[in-house]
Amino acid sequence: MNKLIAPDSRYTWVPFMRELSERLLAYRDKRDELLSIFYGIGTELTRAYQEEGESITDITPFTVLGTLAVGKTERRSQFAAYYKDMFGMKSSIPSDYTGLPSLHPQRVMFIFGANKADYTEPFWDLFAAAFNGGDISEAFDAVMKVKGTNRNVSMGLFWMAPKNYLSLDSTSETYLKHYGFPSIPGKGKINSAFYKDLMEQVKAKMASGEIKEKDFLDFSANAYAFSNGNGDEKEIDKDMDKYVTLLENNYNLILTGAPGTGKTHLAKQIACKMILGKSDFSSLSNDEQVFFDEHVKLVQFHPSYDYTDFVEGLRPENRGDNQIGFVRKNGVMKEICEAAILNWEESGKTKAEQKEDKDIKQVTLAFLEDALANSREFKTKTGRKFTISRIETSSFYVFSPEAGSSLVRVPLKDFFFLIGKKRPSKVTDIKGIVGRKRTQQYDSYLFSILEQVKFESGRKALLDSYLSGVDYIRRENFVLIIDEINRGELSKVFGELFFAIDPGYRGEKGRVQTQYQNLIEEDDVFYDGFYVPQNVYIIGTMNDIDRGVESMDFAIRRRFAWVDVKVEDRQEMLDEKIPEWSEAAKRCMRSLNEALENIGLTSAYDIGPAYFLKLDYYNGNFDKLWDYHIKGIVTEYLRGTRSIDDKVDSLRKAFDAYKE
Repeated sequence: MNKLIAPDSRYTWVPFMRELSERLLAYRDKRDELLSIFYGIGTELTRAYQEEGESITDITPFTVLGTLAVGKTERRSQFAAYYKDMFGMKSSIPSDYTGLPSLHPQRVMFIFGANKADYTEPFWDLFAAAFNGGDISEAFDAVMKVKGTNRNVSMGLFWMAPKNYLSLDSTSETYLKHYGFPSIPGKGKINSAFYKDLMEQVKAKMASGEIKEKDFLDFSANAYAFSNGNGDEKEIDKDMDKYVTLLENNYNLILTGAPGTGKTHLAKQIACKMILGKSDFSSLSNDEQVFFDEHVKLVQFHPSYDYTDFVEGLRPENRGDNQIGFVRKNGVMKEICEAAILNWEESGKTKAEQKEDKDIKQVTLAFLEDALANSREFKTKTGRKFTISRIETSSFYVFSPEAGSSLVRVPLKDFFFLIGKKRPSKVTDIKGIVGRKRTQQYDSYLFSILEQVKFESGRKALLDSYLSGVDYIRRENFVLIIDEINRGELSKVFGELFFAIDPGYRGEKGRVQTQYQNLIEEDDVFYDGFYVPQNVYIIGTMNDIDRGVESMDFAIRRRFAWVDVKVEDRQEMLDEKIPEWSEAAKRCMRSLNEALENIGLTSAYDIGPAYFLKLDYYNGNFDKLWDYHIKGIVTEYLRGTRSIDDKVDSLRKAFDAYKE
């Protein structure tokens, strides 16, 4: 039985959001000021909002509220403290975010594509109407026409007035299904009439007692509690143990089987079990979802995918004044390994050391973000003026008109190290302090910025007030999922990494020199060669019948453990996703696969349960599933054989077993 959250002193975020919404309305005609405040939070959220080469001149109020729906509790509270200070708010900083639907960082903007500023006004109209209790119909429908807008609009309304508006996030949708409601339709079918009618239906069931929650706020909170304890998760997790053990022992695993057996879904379940200790990745809490996204990466191979996409390669870069250059960029494999190595090294430090590192990083990053947002101008000892151009995960870039059009990269690692150590008295001291043999081009810029940080050391006291402690960094797992791994030309994609991914050569003993090794900076973690750390695991998926399976390089085959995923092993997804049609779907699937084997096809050609999840698209109409999906697949199976039409007819009769 699911244990739902009992009413108590929850929802401390509600009055804060309400007051923040009121303060935001006052900035409807002062959006330049609001945009400046938004950039002041200084995180990847603002960098995602301001696309490279584009000057953003407008913002929606939902974007500001959305920052409090992203990330872990500590991070949200830091943002709340910042807004409280900037807007002079009276509400207390929230101590919990119970029932607050989370948002992915890349969705916080609410507006997407070019000319974003052309689409913000409808959002302000909707925001004002909802806050003042007016009719939202016209504004809601106008917002729904904006590119990239979907059910996330309902989340924004809920953040502002959670007792008046129902959030249509995926977790609430699952809970609605629990109460007998159908799936939420796609964007084209969501309008104000649909939204208002759905809310009235939910309210009516609340009034009659069919829904136990008294309002939308309690509904959202219990939706998350329900999802975290839903179903037979312990039994599913037990089934995952065998996969996890196999992956832990071998580091590399390939899931193979018939099409539609849910191999990619299974790979995510295994990854979730490895990362969070549970396999249900579809109902994670806000903090868990952020953690999962940071530690699990998915990439799909295809014939055009190569080494430069996967490992590293040269990418064009706009350097201003119509100048285009090329810069070496890490691929997904290097990115996840770099993050894993950082965790491996940091987790070996004491808690005191970790807290010192965290304080230093937060203070210095805040300084850089402020300098970037306000276009602060610095000056080197020789009088050369420069500004911060952009900030990335491991470095920041400076631009000096007097030095030409090129951006100069400055490693954050050196900056952090110097802040925490004795300050250099001159530029040439830097190389000795950080342990380098040579002075680098960026040292003069680094020295000038360090001087400014020193003069503004009082800023640290203010920033420290936003910090609420430090969590001890523990050794963590990272998982790379390679979907349809056999569709790529593996020897070309992996290159020398065949050696590095070998289970027997994980860690620094497996270092290899990559194809662009001569371009790697001295401060890079892979300066002495690339390696795959012991906390990185790889899961590949592939269909048995796809072209390229038989020609897979034995060098890759022997470095992976292989698991054949059977159709009958994955039927639980039907019970989970389409319970109202699951039994009929199972009968249909068994009958159809038996018929396929009777006409000479092996189990590699079975139709898996994932195909039957499409019944949800057609409200359980099996005939449409056959016409639009299954018929085309089995016809392709039989291409080149005799009497195709007769065979397809016999398969259709077998498919009709759902009627029994």
